[in-house]
Amino acid sequence: MKSTALVFLVLLGLSPAPALFADAASVPSVAAQPPPLRELVEPRMLQEVARYLYRWYVDEGDIERAAASPDLVLWAGLSTPALDEGDRSVFARIILPALGITVNLKRADYFIEETKTAVKSSGFKITSVSRGQAPATLPAGYEEIKMNMEKLKEHLFATRHQLEFPQEPLIVRLKTALVEELQKENVPVVDDPAVDQTVYVASISPVANDLWAYWENKKQLVHCTSDIDLANPAVWTQETLGIRVYDTLTQVVVSHEEAAGSNRFMTRDQIGRALYNCLVLGKRIQITPSKKAAAAPPAQAGQ
Repeated sequence: MKSTALVFLVLLGLSPAPALFADAASVPSVAAQPPPLRELVEPRMLQEVARYLYRWYVDEGDIERAAASPDLVLWAGLSTPALDEGDRSVFARIILPALGITVNLKRADYFIEETKTAVKSSGFKITSVSRGQAPATLPAGYEEIKMNMEKLKEHLFATRHQLEFPQEPLIVRLKTALVEELQKENVPVVDDPAVDQTVYVASISPVANDLWAYWENKKQLVHCTSDIDLANPAVWTQETLGIRVYDTLTQVVVSHEEAAGSNRFMTRDQIGRALYNCLVLGKRIQITPSKKAAAAPPAQAGQ
């Protein structure tokens, strides 16, 4: 059996939220909101969204601009489009107007007739993050939340090395999914079956169903996404898992304008952030290919 492996994820529950809100007026009025928006503006949810942005998107300039104000303003609201009959998914956005950052989220809840698969996430999960001009005023139906900037910076700094990694059962599941994906694209799983494979896995977030890993031997970044929580076995038995492989040598650009209209490329900044999360903060996994293991001489008694 061809062998390679990537290792990934166990989504943990949200930890208690610290006192990041300046005063009672700054705390979102959770109890007064309808259930979907109530879930979106829970302090623990906003805490984890902030940590996700801190780890994957914001840079020094963002922190300096945000620190110019005593509070970080967030606008949170629902943005569910017209959906197919029976699709009960809920879409939402969290906007950081001062930074021009929009976080798109989804709480999946639908059924795939072809595969008889129920697709349902445990809560709102980040699907994408974009930069651009933010609305000039609070959009209708959105709630404004203010997080104390000093307390938020202290929290993000204190938790910058707080890491969560996958457990063993998901290693086998993801290994199988990756091998199948590479075989579909007629890509050799390993270039040399006699050489150990080294993979670095990034920490995961409880508010995002995505996983990043760096495959050192092939100099590739692997990104996995799903509407179903990745800890759910249904992800691995149905075609609900998306896997995208980026060659860090050939699929890198300085700006997306160099390859307008294509999603096959990452910018140097994006690759640098992913590599930092994988190589520096991530977990190193050494994998011995099955052919190499099979060729090894049996151990002698007493060794």
